[in-house]
Amino acid sequence: MYLTKKFFRNIFVFSLVLSLSLKTFADEAKIYCTSINGSWQWLPNLKINKRFALDFSAGIYVNKYNPPVRVYGKWKSGMMNNKQFNYFLIDGGKDLIDSLKNDCKKILGAEYIFAYPYHDSLMYSGYHIFSYLTEDGKYQFENNYVLEN
Repeated sequence: MYLTKKFFRNIFVFSLVLSLSLKTFADEAKIYCTSINGSWQWLPNLKINKRFALDFSAGIYVNKYNPPVRVYGKWKSGMMNNKQFNYFLIDGGKDLIDSLKNDCKKILGAEYIFAYPYHDSLMYSGYHIFSYLTEDGKYQFENNYVLEN
């Protein structure tokens, strides 16, 4: 009886922690910057000290890097022209999006003119766009995106 009670208590605690973790991840996006020719880089968070990571791309060696900038908001899905797409409703609105684009140019170089949200989830894998709320409560998508047929 005691083991059964302990087992169910552990399952409950694990489920609670997992549900809180999933909610946290769903409201966060990493930022990457792109150029017109398609090259991209993570927007580094210069406020966080460099971390060490193993890099296996060209043999094993230690690489020092700044983790990417993270922003908060809500991940959502939409449909346009019978195509589903994911977008990130960013807290901070258009001003924050413009600030991220300026940081891309300032930190990574003048050719990195676009900022995009990224999510580490299978549910939200792929290319995403930013959205923000206008003063009248409508959703506005960032103006440099094109939905292809």
